[in-house]
Amino acid sequence: MNTTLKNTTTTLQNTAEMVLGTTRDVFYAGLGVVAMLEEEARDAFDALVREGKQVEKGRPKTLTAKAVVEVEDDAREAKRDAKQAGRKVEAFGKDFEARVVETVGTVLNRMNVPTRDDIDALKKSVDRLNKKAVQLRAA
Repeated sequence: MNTTLKNTTTTLQNTAEMVLGTTRDVFYAGLGVVAMLEEEARDAFDALVREGKQVEKGRPKTLTAKAVVEVEDDAREAKRDAKQAGRKVEAFGKDFEARVVETVGTVLNRMNVPTRDDIDALKKSVDRLNKKAVQLRAA
């Protein structure tokens, strides 16, 4: 009986560790998506800046000051938009993380996978039973 309880506890702990590992991997995958999006956006912005500098160097002297001001305004607006996009990506990442945690929790709950608290309670119960078994053997 004692061996069966220990085996059950070990099996439950192993299952919980496996589920937690998978959950952690899903979380890291979500963070990876956010990081890749941010990096790609930054690279695209940098490429546009480089191209814009090349265009500015080669522009004819006939461009009016107004056109130059408009281009500079557009550049400032693009930079502002890039920062805003970065904030949106960050917010998306946080929302994605929350959704992953919620979804995994729901799936685990539907699968009746025990929580860490359930395993701790079972462990305490097994420990109490083991102590009683030792006491009964000694009596």
